[in-house]
Amino acid sequence: TVVAEHVRQAREHAGAPAYAYAPGHQAGQMGRPRVAGADNSSAIRHPASSNSRHPTGLPMSLPTDAATTSSQDAFERARQLFVAGLDMLASGHIEEAERSFAASLELLPDRVSTLVNLAAVRVRLGRAADALDVAERVLRLEPRNADAWFHGAEALAQIGRLEEALKAFGNAATLGNTPMPWYRHGQVLQDLERDDEALQSYERAIAADPTFAPAW
Repeated sequence: TVVAEHVRQAREHAGAPAYAYAPGHQAGQMGRPRVAGADNSSAIRHPASSNSRHPTGLPMSLPTDAATTSSQDAFERARQLFVAGLDMLASGHIEEAERSFAASLELLPDRVSTLVNLAAVRVRLGRAADALDVAERVLRLEPRNADAWFHGAEALAQIGRLEEALKAFGNAATLGNTPMPWYRHGQVLQDLERDDEALQSYERAIAADPTFAPAW
């Protein structure tokens, strides 16, 4: 019936959308995180009042499945915490950003972009072991995630595992085709006193982006 079809559409519309965190650009400073943004266009919008009506024309007061409502609430709260984390990160409040990303993950544990940002801020906080754990968690979910390889490499470099850091920076550079991983690859090679190889890495960074000044 027409009513049954409206109810079906209403329930489909109520499902939580998959909001995407698109990878950003690597900042031009060593160890700065790639910050991913939330797609606010897919945010769940709650009715302004109890008299609001669903886009299908049905009243918002129709009975809803409790599990679906709970899932929507968790998704929306996780999204809000993620966006708050981005705001804190942009304003330089790194510890607050770390707490926001961690709280968001308590609601949506496998949200990759939140995990990537958490790894990035933990690198900046000097919590290398924790950052490495998070980066490895991402790579179990997405083995070809360039950002996870990069932040994992930064963590490895911080704790002195330089040969492993080289491999991770190389993976990040190959997968992401951006200059910063090659630049950091070169810096680690210099730390290992392998200057000729470091020069090749800097040249690869310039090839990836001729405007990337640090590699010149």
